[in-house]
This record gives sequence, C-alpha cells and structure tokens, in this order.
Amino acid sequence: MASVRPLPSVAAASPLLRLDRVGRRIGGRDVLAEVSLDLAPGRLTVVIGPNGAGKTTLLRLACGEIAPDSGSVDWEGVAISTRSAWWLATRRAVMSQSAEVGFSFAVADLVGLGFDAVGRRRSRTERSTAIEAALRAADVAALAARDVRTLSGGERQRVHFARALAQLDAGSRDGGGRALFLDEPVASLDLAHQIGLMEAARRIADRGVAVLAILHDLNLAASFADEIVALHDGRLAARGRPSEVITEALVERVFAVSPRGAGETRAPGVPVIAPQFFSPRGDLTRSRAPHGTTS
Repeated sequence: MASVRPLPSVAAASPLLRLDRVGRRIGGRDVLAEVSLDLAPGRLTVVIGPNGAGKTTLLRLACGEIAPDSGSVDWEGVAISTRSAWWLATRRAVMSQSAEVGFSFAVADLVGLGFDAVGRRRSRTERSTAIEAALRAADVAALAARDVRTLSGGERQRVHFARALAQLDAGSRDGGGRALFLDEPVASLDLAHQIGLMEAARRIADRGVAVLAILHDLNLAASFADEIVALHDGRLAARGRPSEVITEALVERVFAVSPRGAGETRAPGVPVIAPQFFSPRGDLTRSRAPHGTTS
C-alpha cells in the first residue's frame, strides 16, 4: 500500500464547485437527499459508501451531467446549469464507471478523441505531447497501436483514464479552474495499477485540479484522499479527513460489517480498515429497495 501523505486542512482552498443540499429522485424515491459538498482546487476528494448509496448520482450532479431536483450546484459561484456543454468540456473531464467502445480504435486514437473534443485550437505538436503524456500516466503507452477491443477490461479502463487526462490537458489553455471526475476508476485493475492510477490522480490534484473519485477500497481512499465523503442510503453519513471518517463505528454503520472478535485471527499490522478485520453482519443481505444505477 502507498504511504499515507500529510494532509492539508479541509478548508485550505476556496471551492471550485459547491453542491448545496442537493437532492435527486428516481422512481419516486430519494436517491440523494440534502447532500452538501465543496470541491476545491488542489484537493482529492473520495466518495465512499455501499452499493446504492448514491455515489454515482452525486458525481453526475457535480459534473453537470444531470440536474438536481432540489438544492443547487455552482461552478465558481455560477449555476452549473447555465454553463454550456462546450464550456464544461473545456474545464472538466469524466471517467465513467463503464464506457463501451463499439468501433475499432487504436488506443492512441481513442485517447486522442479526448484531446480533440476541446483542443482544436492547439497545435499538432501540443496534441502529440499531450496524448503521449496521458498514455504514460495511465501506463498504456506500450498499447498505443493496439485495437482497444482486443484489450482486457483493466487495460481498457486505463485507456479511458488516459482519454480523460488528455481532455483535461486540452482544456488547460482556456483558463479557470479544472476538475477531474473518476467513477470507480480502479474497479478492474490489478493492485499495482490501482496504486498507480491513484498516484496519478494525486499528482493531478497537486497541480491544482479538483479531483473527485468514487472508491470502494477504503485502504486506497485513506491513503490518497484529502477528504472523504461517506454516503449511506442517499444521505451524508460523514465528511472529513480520512482519520476522522474511516472509523470502526462508521464502517459498521455504513457498510454493515462488524469488527471481528478478539479471539479471531488477525494478520500482524493489518490496519483497522482492511476487510479481513471485519465480518459481515447477519442483516447484510436483508431486502432493500432497489437503487437502480445509483451506486
């Protein structure tokens, strides 16, 4: 596991994006209710929570993909709903939870689409440099000539990360704050690439970009986040520094697992947030109302 870095104060920077008591209803049910969140330049915010907690819905609201049914979303003090799709594309990039490719594309060409979407005023040299940098950052440079449809799931995921990075680079000349949104970016990756991707996201944040990532791995969340937002049943369960949010009490309440008994075997030095330190509660599989695709 990557070492835990010193974390700045949660209030260290003014927000780029502000979500104020946002709510979203689907099928007559609140999938998000009264959730507030600030995203600041230079900070990596991680959203955690069980399946159906509303994580993806929160991310889609933050990036302007959907509109809230209540509350507001502002980008630098202006309602995000008033911003054009082009304006948003120059200032934020989104790596979705799943992105299918229906046509034959070389990896480098697919990554280039991210740049071309908003970088038409940039030179060919700038385009080439940005694509190469994105390929390296996502560790897919060796796959540049491959047909993306022949790649493994994890390799394709890294290619889509590179595409988002290229888009972010392409919009960097237009001024203003920028944001990167990552919806479960490490879900299909092996351990080395999970850490590598989060290290890349951390470097992007350190360059002044506001980064929002949805993660299920609490170890990664604790290692890389400046701030963690925990959602439970569409509501804010906790928000703060990793040490403040990821506690035994929260893991038990939000994720329906309990600390193992003192007599059970624990590997030496295993942190409290590791799954082997907990056992599922008996009510983990209890019937719950469907949440659709709002994980």
